[in-house]
Amino acid sequence: MIDLLGSVDNADDFRDGLIAAYPELGMEAAIDFAAPLLFP
Repeated sequence: MIDLLGSVDNADDFRDGLIAAYPELGMEAAIDFAAPLLFP
């Protein structure tokens, strides 16, 4: 996840990358909530 944070510059790309890397988590709602906090 740290590598992903360094390779994207917006919440949408972070969300898409995280879901692609960990599809089994099923936590899209939590990602949608947290991603904008990381990329205001």
